Amino acid sequence: AQIKMLFMRSTAGGGGGASGGSGGDAGGGGGASSRQRRTDTAALRLSPADVDRRLAYATNRALGAFVKDLLHLIDRGHAFSLIHEYLHELDPTNASRRLMNFKMEFLGIISTHDHFLALNVPVATPTSISTLGNVYDDWRRAHFLVGTLCRQINVCFTGGPQFRAQVLRGMRVMRDVVFRQQLLGALEYGAERKLRRLHDERVAQLLFPFVVLVVTHRRLVARWEEYQRRIVLAPFIELVRAVPQPLLQQWRRIDFNCTHLVALFDTLHMAESIFSYTGMSKLARLEKLRVLDLEARRALARNTSDLRSTAAASLRGRSSTSALLSASGSDTVRRKSSGNMPDDAAASATALGDAGASVYEAAAAADAERGAVDMDTSASEEESQSDRPGIHPRSELLLTSWSLTAVVEAVMTLATSALHKDVVSADTRLGEAALMLLARALGRNMPAAMLPLLLLAWRHVIATCAPVLFKHRNPVLGELCYSVLKYCEWHVGGNASAVRADAAALLYVLLDANRAATSNASRMRLQASIAMSRLAGERGKQRGDDVAGDDHITFAESFPDNFDTMSAALKAVQAKARSGISTDAAEVIDRLFSVMEYQAKLRQFAWDEDKTVDLYYTLADSFHDSPDLKVAWLDNLAAFHNEHGNWEEAVQTKMIAAAHIVEYLKLLDRWPSAVDTDDVRVIFPNIRQDLKTPGRATMQQMADDVCQSKLFSEQGFVMLLRQAEHLLRRGQLYEACVEVYKLLLPIFEAKSDYLEQADCHRQIAALCGEVIKEAEENERILSNYYLVRFFGKQLGELHQQRFVYRANNSVRIAELSDIMRKRYERQFGDVVKIINQKTVNEDKLEDVANRLYIQVIAVDPYRGAEADASAAAAADDG
Repeated sequence: AQIKMLFMRSTAGGGGGASGGSGGDAGGGGGASSRQRRTDTAALRLSPADVDRRLAYATNRALGAFVKDLLHLIDRGHAFSLIHEYLHELDPTNASRRLMNFKMEFLGIISTHDHFLALNVPVATPTSISTLGNVYDDWRRAHFLVGTLCRQINVCFTGGPQFRAQVLRGMRVMRDVVFRQQLLGALEYGAERKLRRLHDERVAQLLFPFVVLVVTHRRLVARWEEYQRRIVLAPFIELVRAVPQPLLQQWRRIDFNCTHLVALFDTLHMAESIFSYTGMSKLARLEKLRVLDLEARRALARNTSDLRSTAAASLRGRSSTSALLSASGSDTVRRKSSGNMPDDAAASATALGDAGASVYEAAAAADAERGAVDMDTSASEEESQSDRPGIHPRSELLLTSWSLTAVVEAVMTLATSALHKDVVSADTRLGEAALMLLARALGRNMPAAMLPLLLLAWRHVIATCAPVLFKHRNPVLGELCYSVLKYCEWHVGGNASAVRADAAALLYVLLDANRAATSNASRMRLQASIAMSRLAGERGKQRGDDVAGDDHITFAESFPDNFDTMSAALKAVQAKARSGISTDAAEVIDRLFSVMEYQAKLRQFAWDEDKTVDLYYTLADSFHDSPDLKVAWLDNLAAFHNEHGNWEEAVQTKMIAAAHIVEYLKLLDRWPSAVDTDDVRVIFPNIRQDLKTPGRATMQQMADDVCQSKLFSEQGFVMLLRQAEHLLRRGQLYEACVEVYKLLLPIFEAKSDYLEQADCHRQIAALCGEVIKEAEENERILSNYYLVRFFGKQLGELHQQRFVYRANNSVRIAELSDIMRKRYERQFGDVVKIINQKTVNEDKLEDVANRLYIQVIAVDPYRGAEADASAAAAADDG
């Protein structure tokens, strides 16, 4: 009651000193005490409202510490009833954000109890899951403290985005609980892996509602800043990899369609990607924002003295907390579960986990040495600054190693547990979700030492989950082929040759397993060709940044300019496949060599951007009876335009790819949406002329072998539209961006996805506002257009040809002329002359056989009589 009174008085008295003072008299119960408080206030230069607010926070903390100590002395049931009554009476409606802060801080203090885990042992019937929606109440009856904390966090989640600070505060409490219990398990059991595994399973079972909480609200978490997601997802990974088998079986029984289990793997993917290394350029940007969260800082900071005493007792006089964490804490995130992976893979995981596991605890120890970090009571809703330390490349490398190892072990544990039948079954999407996560992990930037582990783990997965890869229609095989072929040309680090050999061996295993599972190489041939086409579009591009340190950890810096390295590996695989598998398997490699020939032709005209674009489009257009390859090469073309800053052309390429996806899926009777290809004409007017597909009968005959990639779905269509929207924003083409959102809205309306609908309407309003603002300021300039004509017999078929070039609004005629001159001088030498005259007399051009002339003049777009009449009418209307 006193806390609520202080809080309400501080809120009411915030407008001025007089009202705050009278409120103090009314609540204080005596003139002397209130005068003394006002004297103290004047000395501290704080308003009475600020004093009341600080007293409320201090009282809440003191009460939390009191109840925490009380749990040592009285019956826990009575203490739990006090906690419940306090939380309920403090804010029965859960409508106040500051009072929710009080609740989270109160529970956070209680969670630091020495025997917090023991206090949560069942006080009622043993834990069981009735429904996932009731899991918080089920746990609250059996494990009061954990259930109460999860229930309060869930209430904040459902309160809307304005409660994000309160959700994060509760998430930090859960994070601290997880890592504190892991540290205590490491100190208590040391090298006894079985005992520590049992300890971790016990922790995971008690904190299971946290896993459900994150999975349920994963879409909201995905919208948070990067450091906020790390606060949530690091303990999530640790709990998922230790969830006991009986609990998984209960989850599977109540999740009939495996919807939430598939969401579990999607959340693991988000967790793995948020910790993956993205290059020094990304780290430099993150350093400015200070968005890296190193876990368990506040937990260890609050318990510095306890940790030091425990360390001294456990490590025979080693008083340094950093030394303790380096020695024993590093072992807390790696375990070996029998049957989950081959012995050598498990050994590799153990070795790789040493550095990656201790990064959080080592950083937390550094904080602990500097002293406890207290919360800012005057800014209770701000983020804790201890969650935003600086960015360090070495720490990022360790985080990458840790997250990849943890996620791979978690996925393999889940896939080989009670869920194994569902993973290899075609009735659920569980196998696709699990294996897609492993395939994406293989494609991440990572320390070279991680590669042998993941390649070996995949050999085990192929042997146990072949039906998911080769019989079910999903994008896993294509993603796996891409990563395997990429590592067949690996050229970074001292073990590059060993990595290439492992990747080539895995490719052979894929070919052999495909023959055993299906006796048909058509799908394998198609997916391998698509993967090779993606790699062909990435020749010479930057893959990531090098990070070199004392330990010489290095990342790949670029893709090779050619396929020479890969060609040698593929020839060895082909020879072995021809003798050991079948002729069909060898023909898969032949198709890969044909893609290499396409790429070699592109390299011949690399100096000419326009010719390269024509070759890309001509090649994509030739695959009209192979939709997957067509879309793959269109994606390469879009990437090429994006690389050269041609935003509008990149958007057009994305849109024609999206239109082809709709048309192909309609021919296969697999398009569920009301969106039609004609709807794309607003953004791509010539869609009907450029849309080329075979007939329905032809497509139906190829139904089992085409449209296999993840893009050939409504989700893939949405992904392409979102990519187009991002490019349109970069090009400041807001009008077309609005039309893209109009294409997305019917899809979200059909799914009753109000969250996405709200976001679309919000974005449309913002874009329209931007257009209106620029139009009022006469700053709305779209594109410039130029007529370019070529003269010179050295140009071959380009001689006397003319084209209309579209350029970004910042490119003027002088700049375009300079670009054209430099481009052709690099190829033909100093024989190029630019002509900016509107008329050219070809007879007067000197030495056309040996010199080049390029005419560049500005032109205005003609939109047709109807469009001109509409524009005139609009002008008349003002």
